[in-house]
Amino acid sequence: MAYNRIISSESFLWDVIDNYCEDIITIKDKELKFVAWNKAFATLLNKEYSEIDGCDIYDVYPYKTAVEAEVAFKDLLANGGSKSVTVEVVRDDGQRRLLKQIATPIIKEGVVSGILSVSRDVTFEEDLKTQLMDMNSKFNTLLEHVPMVIYMKDDQGRYLTTSKYGKKFLEHSIDPYIGNLEIELTELEDITKEEDLKVIELNETVVSEKTAIDAKGINHWYRVIKVPVFRKKAGMNGLVTMVQNIDAEKQNAEQQELFLAELTHDMKNPILAQISCLEMMLKGSFGALTPEQKEILEITVESSKYMKDLLYSILKSYKYDNGALKLEYQKFNVDTLINKCMNEAIGLASEKKIEFVYNSTLTEDEKEIFADKKHLRTVVSNMINNGLSYGFSDTEYTITTAKKDNNIVFSFENTSPAIPEDIKNHIFDKYVTGANKYHKIGFGLGLYISKKIVDEHKGRIYLTTNGNKNTFVVEIPCVSE
Repeated sequence: MAYNRIISSESFLWDVIDNYCEDIITIKDKELKFVAWNKAFATLLNKEYSEIDGCDIYDVYPYKTAVEAEVAFKDLLANGGSKSVTVEVVRDDGQRRLLKQIATPIIKEGVVSGILSVSRDVTFEEDLKTQLMDMNSKFNTLLEHVPMVIYMKDDQGRYLTTSKYGKKFLEHSIDPYIGNLEIELTELEDITKEEDLKVIELNETVVSEKTAIDAKGINHWYRVIKVPVFRKKAGMNGLVTMVQNIDAEKQNAEQQELFLAELTHDMKNPILAQISCLEMMLKGSFGALTPEQKEILEITVESSKYMKDLLYSILKSYKYDNGALKLEYQKFNVDTLINKCMNEAIGLASEKKIEFVYNSTLTEDEKEIFADKKHLRTVVSNMINNGLSYGFSDTEYTITTAKKDNNIVFSFENTSPAIPEDIKNHIFDKYVTGANKYHKIGFGLGLYISKKIVDEHKGRIYLTTNGNKNTFVVEIPCVSE
C-alpha cells in the first residue's frame, strides 16, 4: 500500500510538472538521448511528443552547440556535480532560441544513469543584452569622436562616465581640441558646483559660456551645457555636462563685428555729409529752388535718412545677437522717460493727427524703477514709433503704466489695421514687418531689438489684439538697487 501511494504521488507530481511548469525539464540517458521531457520542451521545439522520442542532442541542438554540450555533459557524467550551460535550439520553423540550463547527474543506487536538466528560455534577455552592448558600443564611439567633452556626474559630484578625452580634460586639465594644451580650470570650480546644484535641484538645463587660460597665457572660450538626469527607480539624481571649445566661433564673431564696425564707420560719415548738404540746399543756402527741385531733394533726404537708420539698426541688431547687450542698471522715473519719448515723436503724431493719452496707476514710489534706462528708452521709443507708423489718422495712442504682481507693466495701444496671423505669430522675429503690406518703409528690427532688451531684463513682451485695437505689453520685473 505504501509503495502504491509513493508511485501515485510521483506520478501526480510529474503530471503537474509536465503540464504546468514553465521551465523546460528534460532527462537524458548516458548516451545523451532524450528519455523524458515535459510539455514546455515539446512546445519549444514545436514538435509532437512522438517526434522527440529517441532523439539525442545532435538531433535537437545545432552541431556546434551539440559538440560543446557533449563535452560538458560527459564531464558531468564522469565527475558529478552540476553545470550551468547555455545552449541554442533551432525550431522546425527556423526560430532560434537560447536556453540557460542547469544540468546534474541522476544517480540510482550509487550508479549514474543519466542527466536531469532544467532550462529557461533566455532568448529575449540575451537579445536585449546584445542590443544594449551594441548601443553601448555606439555610445562609446560617439563619446570618443564627438568634438566636445561629455561626462556624467551623480548628485554628490562624483564622475560616473566620460570619454578618454573627457578624462584628460577632467583629471589633467588638458584640452585635446586645442592641441592637447593644459588649461587653468581651478578658478571655475566654485562656479561649476553652484551650477551643478541648480541643474539638479531645479531640474533645469543650464547653458553658459566660460573662459580659461592655457599654459601659454592664451584665453580660450567654452560653451558649457548641463542637462539634469533623474532615474526614479534607481533613486539617483545627476547631470550630463557637455563642454565645447568655441574659440573659432568667437574669433569669427569678433572678425565680423570688426568688419561691420569699420563698414558702418566708413559709410556713416558720407551719409551724414550727404544729408547735411541736402538739407542746406532745401533751406535755400545755395539759392532758391523750384517746387520740382525741392520735391526731388526732399525725397532724396528721406531716402538718405532711411539708409542711415537701416545702417544703425543692422549694426545694433548684430551686436545684440553677439552678446554686446550689457545692462547698466540705474534708478529713474518712468513718467519722465515716457514723456521724453512722446515729445521726440510729437512730429509724427501731429502729422497723422494722432493724440497721445498717458495713464498711470503707479504710486510716486513705484514710478522710480531700477533698470537700464538707455535700453528701456529704446523699447519705449520703438513701441511709440511702431504704433504711430501703423496707426490710423485721427485716433488716440494710449500708453498705460501699472504694477502687476512684482512687475512694472507698460501697455501701448493704437487703432490700426488688423495684424495678419502670419505676421502676428512671428512679429518679434528679425526682419518680420508688415511695412510692404501697408506701403510703408520698414525693416523689421524694432520689435526684435525690443524683445532682446526685455529678455535681458528677465521680463516679457507680447501682443494682444481685438479687431483694430492692437496692444503691445512690456513687463519689467521690479528689482532693488
